[in-house]
Amino acid sequence: MVRDFMKKASFHTDYFYMILTYGNRHGGAAELAKQLCEECGIAVKYINVLWMVDNWLPSFDMDEQKTIDKQVDAQIAAIRADLSARKVEIAPVTDGDRAAHQEYLSRIGQLPPDVFQHFIKVGDGCVGCGICEKVCPSGSIHVVNGKAVPIPGNCQTCLACVHACPQNALGLAMPEKNPNARYRNEHITLNELIAANHQV
Repeated sequence: MVRDFMKKASFHTDYFYMILTYGNRHGGAAELAKQLCEECGIAVKYINVLWMVDNWLPSFDMDEQKTIDKQVDAQIAAIRADLSARKVEIAPVTDGDRAAHQEYLSRIGQLPPDVFQHFIKVGDGCVGCGICEKVCPSGSIHVVNGKAVPIPGNCQTCLACVHACPQNALGLAMPEKNPNARYRNEHITLNELIAANHQV
């Protein structure tokens, strides 16, 4: 979705910057983002990465993640200072970062191409409240006859629907680290998350 957005959008600024969030390994995301900017004809001045809670449920327990002090406030303060000073910098990328990304691509390449389009499962606890539909940025889940129904084809596997379900009725079609634990940034309300999907 980000790639498609950047290819379509027009940016009118002489200081284009990107902040990339990640939870465990960023896999050289700054370098990949710089390449994307170049493909889109964008002269990017600053790219940095921000270490936050990793909400990828197959690999991480949200209860454990919430106890790790990733010093997010300090990271944000440093980034804000950079931006205020209009610093020109791309976050460094190591060979280890690149290797981690290649490992990820290798693992993904061994899976069926549409595996993540059938990733979400709806349990009997679904009450058809529609929150999952409202938080999905790609329109990949709808309430049909009083129950959530995943729509394969454009799912981004962000897992917003799973994390936001008030009944904990949405899960994954594979084992989770802790199926009872979910996460949403404490500084973001559900209404703000929903509103973000309706920006022009």
